Amino acid sequence: MIIDEMGYFWWDNLMDSPPIVPGHLTVDEMGRVSLEMHGSLGGELEFDALFGQIPLKEKRIRGELKKSGKKILLTQITTKGASVGRFTYVKYSSQVCYASHSEIEHDNFFGLLFPLAGLEGWFKPGNAEHNSPTNDRFDLSLSLSPGKTWGLDSGVLTLTTGFERDIFSVNSSTVSISMKARFEYLHNEVTSAEELLKWSNDFNDFISLLTNSSYVPRRPSIIWRAGEVMHSAECYYYQSNTSERSIN
Repeated sequence: MIIDEMGYFWWDNLMDSPPIVPGHLTVDEMGRVSLEMHGSLGGELEFDALFGQIPLKEKRIRGELKKSGKKILLTQITTKGASVGRFTYVKYSSQVCYASHSEIEHDNFFGLLFPLAGLEGWFKPGNAEHNSPTNDRFDLSLSLSPGKTWGLDSGVLTLTTGFERDIFSVNSSTVSISMKARFEYLHNEVTSAEELLKWSNDFNDFISLLTNSSYVPRRPSIIWRAGEVMHSAECYYYQSNTSERSIN
């Protein structure tokens, strides 16, 4: 599981002072999202869940996970029925789940981040040089490859590089440092999540053709700006584990 946590959840912008209710959120490796509520979110929509498969595509559920502290936003929701008896619950599925340590501003999305994990052979994020180790010394030099920027009709696409390392102290006996690369796409203006994810799928197809690879890319993170600060959220949605797609 990518996410398997308890948390607290509530309707987003559906009613004043909505009930905050415990629930169990799971996101599997394929990107399937399921939320099982351990109480009532309130409102007539909850009652409709008793009849199963009621589309709630215009409604959203927010939440906060207990263990990781991540803030959650679920969109394009469908109910999956309810059970009434000794234990009462409602199950929801969501086509898209956003997770971030920042408050997610769904109406201000304007960009995407694409990690290039698995494609380092196509674009090397950097080079490493080292000397022959001695008994008490090992010199290592890491240098990042320069990034690139392309101006598009719809926005700006940038290929950036950077270091990623585990946190270590002076008492640590292990040091782990990686050189990573990623694409960053900034749209010319605020746009819908649906448009950004469609652009993401088209871009993934382009990268697969460019690299002549059957690689299934990782899901992007989505970007928004709060004041002068840029934030991002992990974006989970159903993704087949096969590289074959129909071409119309």
